[in-house]
Amino acid sequence: MEHAGAARERGVAPESAEGAEVLDRVLGGGPDARRLAELLAPLEVVTDPRGERYWELLGVINGWPPYPARVPTLEHVVVGLRAHGWVAAALRAHG
Repeated sequence: MEHAGAARERGVAPESAEGAEVLDRVLGGGPDARRLAELLAPLEVVTDPRGERYWELLGVINGWPPYPARVPTLEHVVVGLRAHGWVAAALRAHG
């Protein structure tokens, strides 16, 4: 995900051609149905900002170092997957 985070920080739109290249690096190739399903299920769970806020507050209570924000990067990946048709291609290939 470091590629996606760096692209987001540089302002690369997930819908752009460069965004597609980033997805290719993150996923290691084209829209493989099994790989995409393995990635999307946890992404749908962890992109809920309430979960991230929970860990942030738990860290404050326990005196832990700040929890790095990951939701924006993960949302960036999901938008790119949808924009470039990876989700649709994987669903077609999966049945």
